[in-house]
Amino acid sequence: MQANAATWGGNPEQIVVGGDSAGGNLAVVVTHRARARGGVRIAAQVLIHPATDMTRAHESHQRNGEGDLLTRRSIDWFLGHDLPSGHDLRDPEASPLATDFHDLPPVVLVTAGFDPLLDEGHTYGEKLKESGVAVSERCGEGMMHGFITSRGLMPQANECLNWIVAEVGALTTSSLK
Repeated sequence: MQANAATWGGNPEQIVVGGDSAGGNLAVVVTHRARARGGVRIAAQVLIHPATDMTRAHESHQRNGEGDLLTRRSIDWFLGHDLPSGHDLRDPEASPLATDFHDLPPVVLVTAGFDPLLDEGHTYGEKLKESGVAVSERCGEGMMHGFITSRGLMPQANECLNWIVAEVGALTTSSLK
């Protein structure tokens, strides 16, 4: 990744990882692995309603788990296809909410008010802050899981995407100083 950044016109000191939903989970796990193994330095993370706790113990799974795009039933289906049967759902490789938060790069975090993943995303951000990690968080109040993909249809999605770009720009610019 860093070795080839210049080939693509990128800055090897400005690697940003990001993901949406299960992709947010993958971005978090990649960041934790990079910290643990050394080598690749990640400048920032962009997490859009990330899945950070596969135990589904947060209240928002009950409150927001029916009727919209992402439901408790669909989450069960994804987990049944993503994790081997009997896998410990608290394993930090699956549930990074159950891990160490020190020495991680800053995070731009987006949650959605009517998302089953709302509480776990917000809790992840809070744990990062408690560990001294800079977190810029925005909640799409009144929005459901996946709203960010409605660019051009929903003003909230456009506003949120513009906010993400500004936040990442500020983080990567400040890390060069």
